[in-house]
Amino acid sequence: MEWDSLFKTLRIQNWLILMMLGAASFFVMSPHFTLGVLIGGLLIIANFNVLQHTIRCGFSSQGTLQVSRRSIIVKFYLRLLALGFLMYVLITRDLVNPVGLAVGLSIVVISIVHLALRLVWKTSSEEVV
Repeated sequence: MEWDSLFKTLRIQNWLILMMLGAASFFVMSPHFTLGVLIGGLLIIANFNVLQHTIRCGFSSQGTLQVSRRSIIVKFYLRLLALGFLMYVLITRDLVNPVGLAVGLSIVVISIVHLALRLVWKTSSEEVV
């Protein structure tokens, strides 16, 4: 599969998982927890999209660097610093539940694992036929 197709699938899965976790949290947990799930999910989805954009701009279609390696690393750490600062503010001002935030931040990981399992299942079922 091409990266464009995989990224589109991941993007859709990220939003679907966020909606499912947010809805489940809305009915089962407190509003404070649900807000943590939603904000954590929005933060990590935005972070993942910016990472993908940085990597795409940094490399050509042949895989060669188009910008300096230092530029990519600096952007990575600035994004990480911004995410850490936002999480610090959200938690210290008691705007969200920290566990809910952690659940929301795990959305991209869940989506990647789900996609990997689907691809492995698809590959193994094709080998049987």
